[in-house]
Parts: sequence; structure tokens; C-alpha cells
Amino acid sequence: MSVVRNLTIGLCLFLLFFAILIFGYFFMINSTVMNPDYIIDRVNETEAAELIDEFIDFESSPETKEVFDKIKEIIPSVEPTIKEGMGVAIYSFYDYLKGERDNPEIKETLGEAFLNPEFVDKLLTEISLPELVDIMITSPTDEDDLPEEFIDAVKFVVADLEPDIKQQASEISGPVFDYILGVTQELDLTAVLRDTILNEDFVVPLVEKLDLAVLAEEVISKQLIGQMPPEMDFLTEYIDDAVRVLEPTVKTELKKAAGPILDYLVGDISSISIEISIADVAESIENNLRNELFSSPPSEYSDLSQNELDEIFNEYIAGRLSEMLPETFEIDENIIGPEIATNFAVTIEDAEQNITDIRNELDNVEIEMREPLETSREYISYFRLAYTLLLVFIGLMVLGIILLLRDVRAICRRIGIPLFIYGLLEYAAIWVGRYFLDDKIPYPSDFPNTAESMITDIINSVIRPLEIFSLVLMIAGLVLIVVSFVYKRGKQELEVGVEVTE
Repeated sequence: MSVVRNLTIGLCLFLLFFAILIFGYFFMINSTVMNPDYIIDRVNETEAAELIDEFIDFESSPETKEVFDKIKEIIPSVEPTIKEGMGVAIYSFYDYLKGERDNPEIKETLGEAFLNPEFVDKLLTEISLPELVDIMITSPTDEDDLPEEFIDAVKFVVADLEPDIKQQASEISGPVFDYILGVTQELDLTAVLRDTILNEDFVVPLVEKLDLAVLAEEVISKQLIGQMPPEMDFLTEYIDDAVRVLEPTVKTELKKAAGPILDYLVGDISSISIEISIADVAESIENNLRNELFSSPPSEYSDLSQNELDEIFNEYIAGRLSEMLPETFEIDENIIGPEIATNFAVTIEDAEQNITDIRNELDNVEIEMREPLETSREYISYFRLAYTLLLVFIGLMVLGIILLLRDVRAICRRIGIPLFIYGLLEYAAIWVGRYFLDDKIPYPSDFPNTAESMITDIINSVIRPLEIFSLVLMIAGLVLIVVSFVYKRGKQELEVGVEVTE
């Protein structure tokens, strides 16, 4: 009977050791790749800018490299927001893989994580729009460069109206994301833009900030220069500054016509006409022209007195500007540029097509991912079942050993020894593996240093739970072995004490 009992105890100990050996690797997997918190921690520890810098090597124009460098400067500010969204998506997918959700709901997950106005709002909070505009302007294109004055004006306006622009961009994202995610079946991007960033309330401050004197100079200066008497050709260099007095009038009329201008730009109307009266400002233009002449006369008249300059001006210019200028000048589609409306319409059409392509691609991804996700979910369910059964099996083996031995000293020694041996061997194997891992993996000579470090960190983080598990079992086994000797000695001393008392 004792032989069968000893064989049964030996078998239980062997099965216990083998089960713990297998469970250690199950524990490692369950604590890492099966744990969304582990994946999120790895994502948070990854520095996107460093990876991009290591993996992407630009052998292109200096302009492209300059754009790339500016993008890298923006990445650290937006990276936390993007990682936060990735965390939401990871938790959602793991809920499905672990059976806590019936459907993967890829679109809903992307909507919760990234494709929502709240995410856009957080992202834009971390982005400097003037820097973004600078990147867009710096980007090399096949088109002619924009005038520097216009670029500076755009940067100034964007910086001044940055909070409003960000709010409008966040509002635009709502209908766009609803269409991408299939919540709505149609997208009228023109209407969305007209209801948000291209509305009168938003454009009027933009007009107020822009230097529209350029428009007055373009229209009026050419007309004045063309009618200037030959004797006064030297005044042409002052005309641009003189006609700037028209800017407030131009701004007022453009603000009144903001609605029709926007309708023209988005293609709701095919033509536009804005008449601006200049009859009331002819005298101001004349006075400005006179002052410009007096303050900085040309070299050939530098020796003349102010009275002599005044006589020359009165002879050729005074009172004649009203004859040279029309009562009104018209801003129509030719001045605005018919190609602007055409390009605007093409841009919106291309944007709508791109958004539709993203929606269709997302539909295809959802279909293609359904089977792999279902398969992964099935295997993960098997893994979780095996993990639970292993725990139960280990518990049953321990309970069986306890019931068979029924002696504290023997139980502690019999269980403690295999625990200590397993923990010691596993812990030693991990340290040996780490020794060969550090600086001994044969990476290619051109392999990025950041990637090497990242791979090493991932491997170390994956085996860390197994390292902790083996260390805990080694210590537990050692404690049980010590207890087996202490308990025996304590029991003997207690028996001796009882005999002496008797």
C-alpha cells in the first residue's frame, strides 16, 4: 500500500513540476501580449520621432528635408493625444478578443478612439497652426510661389484667429467622420464648409485682418499711372502709397459682400460683381499724393522749395484726379480670378472623393478583418481556458499531495524542493539568455540603433513576468524547505518539554 502511495505522490510531484513549468510560459504570455495594459505601455514608451528619424532616410531636396524636420518638431506635441486614442482602440479590440463584446465593431472603435470631434479638438490643442501653415507653404509644389506679402498676411491671420479656426475645424470633422463611419450615407462637403469655416461670421474677421490695400493698388494705381501727365511721371512711385486710403472702403464693401463671394468660391453662383465708390476718396488720394511728394521729392526736384513743389502739383494734378478716376470700380470674377473658383471646386471634389475612398477602404478592411479576428478570438478563448485549467490542475496536485502526505514537514519539503529547483533553473536560464541577448544579436550593419534598443527592451519586458514568476517560486520553495526543518525542530523541542514536565 505504501508503494502505491509513494508512486502516487511521486507522480503528483512530477505533474506539479511539469504543470508549473508550462504555467510559467502561460503566465508570461497572459501578462504581456494578452494584456492590453502591457501593449499600451509599450506604445507609450515608443518615441515616434526617433523611430521615424531612424527608419526614414531622405535623399531628396533640402526643401523636403526642411518640411520633414518641421513635422518631426510637431510630432512630440501631438504624440500623447494619438497614443491616448490608440489606448482606447486597444482596450476595445481586447474586449472583443476576450469575449467581453459580441462584435469587433471596428468602425465604432475607430469612432471612439480617433474619428470624433473631441479627438480632433485635443489634437488641434497641441498643434500650432502658424507652424502648420509654415510647413504647408514650405512644401515644394509645381505651382508658382505665393507672394511673400500674402504669405505673411495668412500667417498673421491664422495666428490671430487660431482658436476660432481650431473650433471650426473640429466642427467640420463631425459630419466628415459620420460619413466615413457610415452613420450618414451622403456628404456635401461644400455645405459643411459653408456652415462652418466658410461662413460670413468667420470670414469677416479674416477680411478685417488682411491687407486689402494691395487690391486697391492693383486696380486704381494702374489706372492713375496710365493717365498721369508725362511731366509728372515721377509721381508714379508715390501712387501705391497714396491709394491705400481706399483700404477701409474696400474692406467695408467686401465684408458686406462676404456671402456672395463665398457663394461664388464654392460654385453656388457663376459670377459676382461688387461696386466700390471712390468718388468720396479722390480728394484723400490727392492729399496723400501731395504729402508723399513733399516728404520725399525725387532727386531732380530735391532743390525746390515746398511752394515750388506745390505749384507743380497744382498745375498738373490738383483737381484732376476726379477726372482720371471713375466714380466706382468693380470687383468681379475676373479680378478675384475665375481659376480660383474652379480650383476651389476641384479641390472640394477631390476631397470628397478621397473621403469616399477612405470610407470604402474602411468597409473593405472591416470585411477582411472579420475572419482573422474571429479566429484570433477562438484561439484566445482556448488559451484562457487552458490557463484556467492549469491553475485548477496545479491546485488539485497540491491538494492531492497534502492529502496523501498529511504531514506538515513532509508536505513543505516535497512541495518546496520542486518549486525551488524550478525557480532556480528558470531564473538562471533567463539571466543566461539575457547575457547572450545584450549586444550579441547579429543585427545588420545598417540596422537603426533605436530599433535595436527597442527590440531589446521588448524582449526584456516580455520575459520579465516569467522572471518574477520564477523568482517568487524559488523564494517560496526555499521558505517551504526552511519551514520543513524549523517545524521538525520545533516539534521535537515541544515533545521534549512535555516529557520533562511529566
